[in-house]
Amino acid sequence: MSGRSMFDRMYDPPPPSLNVRLDVVLPENPAEFQRAAGLWLEHGVELLAAHKVASLKAAPELPSKSLTRHLGSFGEPGTPWGSLVVHTDTPSGGIGIGGSLRAWTQKNWDSFIARDLAKLPRGVEAKFSQLDKGGHPGGGEFVHLRVERETEVDGWTSMMAHRQPLPDVGARDELALVWFEFLTTIVAELGPYVRFGCIGEDLTIDPTVPLEEAFRRWAGFCLHEGRLRGYSWVTVLGEAALERVGGVAALERSGAFDEVRDLGGGAVVVRATPYPSQYDAEAVEKVFRALAAALPVGEPRPDTRDYRKLVWADAASVGQPR
Repeated sequence: MSGRSMFDRMYDPPPPSLNVRLDVVLPENPAEFQRAAGLWLEHGVELLAAHKVASLKAAPELPSKSLTRHLGSFGEPGTPWGSLVVHTDTPSGGIGIGGSLRAWTQKNWDSFIARDLAKLPRGVEAKFSQLDKGGHPGGGEFVHLRVERETEVDGWTSMMAHRQPLPDVGARDELALVWFEFLTTIVAELGPYVRFGCIGEDLTIDPTVPLEEAFRRWAGFCLHEGRLRGYSWVTVLGEAALERVGGVAALERSGAFDEVRDLGGGAVVVRATPYPSQYDAEAVEKVFRALAAALPVGEPRPDTRDYRKLVWADAASVGQPR
């Protein structure tokens, strides 16, 4: 026993990880959801989880039958594992009636992309790991891709990719560049629908981003107002947020970004530093000030042991006399 309380452990930094988010507002039709979700999942597996799929293909094939009602162990500890989940309820609320859980096989994956996405599910997930010592998924290195249709804004679809734990800092930096190219590829395809996105090491698998956690607010109010949900090492601005900050030229003049990538369709991706390991307090301050006009107003509340890369000030104060 460590002698540390659950409250103390709540504020520990998460294990080293990379996280990418993208929010889009899609027309309410199955074809658009299938296209957007398919882009995220297929490119995500190809660029972020190829090594996990390779290990699955090299191992004995997993069962192709439905595992929705499976109870107990899934197999021997250490076995490479992939789960394909379809939700008709929110992911936090369970699979839901009509949802499904299947192991990753090539046949199941092809059906997942071609058939399940066309049914306009509430959410889908592709999760890659190893079986833990109890024979359950989630052991070892974990790569998680998720697409979910939210309810707070019509057409709002949130996309997430998460990997933990990660190798040493140098390898993590190189990997982050792959994730950056992954995100820019998707944004270029979905430009007019894009509202917000980010890549960071201080995000977790939870659906919130650090600034929302500090505000104790949920994301819907930002999307309604055309504001950003937060800011990170990499931040994506949709058309409304871009207008609030003064456009591409203003971002370039700010000096806050190593790269400003205008991808057309109204969406822009900005990267603060070449690598996330260089995203220090000075860089965070520059990004905050450059994006302040598009950030939610109010003063975020820090915790006593805070690992989140934020400026603890009201964005409305930027440009005001101190």
